[in-house]
Amino acid sequence: MTRKYNYVNLYSRLGATAWLMTLLFTTMILPEKSIRAADMRQSYLWLNASAEEFKGWQLDGLQIANQGLQLDPAHLKSGRDPYGAGGYQGGNYYNGGQYSYGEAVGPYYSPANGFDSAVVSWNAQTPAGTWVELRIRALVGQHWTREYVMGIWTSDNGTVKRHSRDGQADNDGQVLTDTLLLKQRASAFQVRALLFSANPPATPYLSLVAVSAVHDGANPYLAPDKSAWGRELNVPERSQQLYSAGADEWCSPTSDSMALAYWAATANRSATDQTVPTAATRTYDWIYKGNGNWPFNTAFVAAAGGGTLESYVTRLLSLSQVESWIGKGVPVITSISFQPGQLDGTPIPQSGGHLVLIRGFDRAGNVVTNDPAADPRKGQPVRTVYNRAQFEQRWLEASGGMAYLIYPQGWNIPSNQRGTSWAATISERLGAFGDAAIETIWANADRAVAAGSAGRGWLWGPQPRTAARLENYTEGPNGMRLVQYFDKSRMEITRPQGDRSSQWFVTNGLLTVELVTGQIQQGDTSFRATNPAQIPVAGDADSPLAPTYATFRGLASVEGKQAERRASNRVGQAVTATLNRNGQTGQTSPNGVTIASYENTLGHNIPNVFWGWMNDPARSGLNQGWLYALGYPISEAYWVQVNLSGKPTMVLVQLFERRALTYAPNNP
Repeated sequence: MTRKYNYVNLYSRLGATAWLMTLLFTTMILPEKSIRAADMRQSYLWLNASAEEFKGWQLDGLQIANQGLQLDPAHLKSGRDPYGAGGYQGGNYYNGGQYSYGEAVGPYYSPANGFDSAVVSWNAQTPAGTWVELRIRALVGQHWTREYVMGIWTSDNGTVKRHSRDGQADNDGQVLTDTLLLKQRASAFQVRALLFSANPPATPYLSLVAVSAVHDGANPYLAPDKSAWGRELNVPERSQQLYSAGADEWCSPTSDSMALAYWAATANRSATDQTVPTAATRTYDWIYKGNGNWPFNTAFVAAAGGGTLESYVTRLLSLSQVESWIGKGVPVITSISFQPGQLDGTPIPQSGGHLVLIRGFDRAGNVVTNDPAADPRKGQPVRTVYNRAQFEQRWLEASGGMAYLIYPQGWNIPSNQRGTSWAATISERLGAFGDAAIETIWANADRAVAAGSAGRGWLWGPQPRTAARLENYTEGPNGMRLVQYFDKSRMEITRPQGDRSSQWFVTNGLLTVELVTGQIQQGDTSFRATNPAQIPVAGDADSPLAPTYATFRGLASVEGKQAERRASNRVGQAVTATLNRNGQTGQTSPNGVTIASYENTLGHNIPNVFWGWMNDPARSGLNQGWLYALGYPISEAYWVQVNLSGKPTMVLVQLFERRALTYAPNNP
């Protein structure tokens, strides 16, 4: 069927002549080394599909259940159809009346080199009387765009009829059915999910949200995976031509039906199989007046799988990436367009937009498809082999490499040729960086440690300990900021519209101050009160004599007592002070430790064992200067008794704003 999207964004942005020139450049496949990375076409797939990832969302009227989101009956919000009954293009926008709902806002994400277009897809179960809506906004320059509606969806049209929203064009961009096309390159995006019910306690269940964001440019060359050549998957063949209502329109639901039949047989789940008419009924978009809304198709497939399948839209860069999926036993649905003479062997002479299922490759690397436009009654086989170069060009030009990726949860998905074009495993996603700028900070210090070439310990940690998440912060967008926790830091992006080249675009949380005071910072001047942490500042958790962070509350330069807790300059003197859990001080042998520097900002002395480490990037990894990672010292240094692997040991401890430094004479 004809798609509303065929790189028309470039036409509207650049004008006809420039559009034609850019289209030629955009779809040309060039050796990767011949163009700069920033000029290449790049595809980013952001996906959340687990409880740990959804913990990073801000929930209002929703709660985490199992691995997804559902309505929270104790905190439901109420609303009414904004257009009233029958007031939206002759139908209802929602249900025409009252409803209950909740919403969730995901962490904003910044692809490494920005993006020009985005497609949002989702997996949800929507019992009768329930539906979902997905929205996205983009950070363009110094401002956020409006939230664009990317779909109002339900598997059952009884209460709400699924539909896209038209008329979404403004100075920032436009939505063409299912694709957000921006007039200027954006640096970040953020998704909002809304879940509705006309009859609580019935609730939708949202288990997956994905965004395919693409940075326009020349397609890089990816070497073919010839191990997939000569391999075909046994995908059942079905034709849209056998149905009078779908002869011209049902290519996408027919491809869905074939994929579901394949997984019903492969995964031994017979209930997954759906007929072509059923697929057509459950993918129809009454505003688009057709079945070609990409996310509606992947949402249908996931719902038909009863929660056993993951299904989402992405944009790929090359057939080489499709080969990786075929190698793992996964067929791929793609969108092409062609004029007469552009694609040899097609069962129809031309199409402005047509979905086919790739089931494999022949021994020469040509594309083996199940083409739903074939009419077996005319002797046209559904299994159709297309010339590789012709097919790839018609695919990349028509849809920017659009693909439906559909596979059972837990399936062994490919990692070769992935780049950032499809989802990683849950464990990989949870260890992924929430922003390219966060990854840069980590890499500058710890990539060498990960490679085993640094000869020192971690500055931040081997990888993030959490997925990216939103936390309250008054000065952040909508009162939120993006944070990600590491073993030894909380990295924060408070102002995503700021200068990404600045050292302070990513900040490190004042974790030590928060642990000492129990005051969790939620704005430049606002805090949430908790209790000071009763956690040993060093050693094993079972260190009964070791001072805790709470012990330092009466000693540290915090809570407005910076002036009265300044120490005198003791440069050159020995470090002999001790401290126990009760806050009592004493004296002991200095173990050769003396004061090397006096930090005048808060007025504290820094021992030589810390000062030397802080100023030696080869030993510390502090390539951006010690203030960035440590902050200022907020206490003097003390010898404390801790347990190390159960053994009582004297160590030297000093608290800085962002972390505590320790030194063990027997393990320097």
